[in-house]
Amino acid sequence: MKIKTFGQKYQENNEKFDERINKFIESVEVLDIQLSSGTYGDSSELSDSSTVLVIYRDNPLNGSFY
Repeated sequence: MKIKTFGQKYQENNEKFDERINKFIESVEVLDIQLSSGTYGDSSELSDSSTVLVIYRDNPLNGSFY
């Protein structure tokens, strides 16, 4: 079992963020996906940040073994 953490890059739109995660999970056996999000900044300029944790096993069909 392994983990991969994805953090949404500064000003990265949701579609690009999803694309990076989807590309990764196509090549592994996903066991679980967890999402964490939060906001930062002050009342004049709030930003949000998302982190996705993918728990997975290497997919033997792709030639990756432990």
